[in-house]
Amino acid sequence: MSGDGQAGGGFDVMEATIADIHDALERGEITCRELVKTYIMRISTYDKSGPAFNSIISINPDALRLAEELDGKKLPRSQWGALHGIPVIIKDLMHTADRMPTTGGNLTLNGMVTPDDATIVERMRDAGAIILAKSNLDEMARGINGASGLGGQTRNAYDTSVNPSGSSAGSGVSIAANFGVVGIGTDT
Repeated sequence: MSGDGQAGGGFDVMEATIADIHDALERGEITCRELVKTYIMRISTYDKSGPAFNSIISINPDALRLAEELDGKKLPRSQWGALHGIPVIIKDLMHTADRMPTTGGNLTLNGMVTPDDATIVERMRDAGAIILAKSNLDEMARGINGASGLGGQTRNAYDTSVNPSGSSAGSGVSIAANFGVVGIGTDT
C-alpha cells in the first residue's frame, strides 16, 4: 500500500467526509482497519518524508488494534456513534489515556503519558472515534508559527514555502493533507 489515499476496495480517502466513510463501511468497501492503515501510510509518506509537513508529533500505537476491535463488533449502522471508526487527530495538548504522550511539543515532556482522557477525547471515543495521532503546535500553544522543539516547524500542505501560522497549525495541516478525517485544535 502506498500513501496515495487508496484503501481497501479502492476507496479513496482524499477529501472523504464522515458520511462518505460511513457509507463505505456500511457497504463493506472498507474496514476501519484499512482506513486507519491508509491514513498512517499517508502520514509516513508525506509528513515524515516527502514534503515533510511536520504536522504530526505522535501516532497512536494502538490505532490499528482499536480499529480491528470496532470491525470485530460488526455493529449495524443504527448502533454506530456519530464518529464510528473515524480517525481523529488532536493537538498535542489534550490528554489521552493511552500510550501516546502529551507533550505540548516540549522536549522536556517527551514521553509523558497521562492517566486520563481530556473531556473532548472521552466524548469522541464514546462516539466511536479512533484517536489516530497528536498534532504539532507552537510549543505549549504559545506562539503563531506552528513550531515546537519536539515537532519542528509545521509546513503548509498547499505551499511548503508559506508558514501555516497559528498554534494549531499541525491540526490544520494534517487535515489539509488528508492524514485524518477530523482535526481538533485548542489552546487549553
